[in-house]
Amino acid sequence: MRTTINQIKDMKRKGEKIVMLTAYDYTTAK
Repeated sequence: MRTTINQIKDMKRKGEKIVMLTAYDYTTAK
């Protein structure tokens, strides 16, 4: 599931905690 900028803005406005998980696979990390 992708998170859009608007979703992040909504979460921030509601005061929700925003957790970001960035994962790189091997081919991207080379």
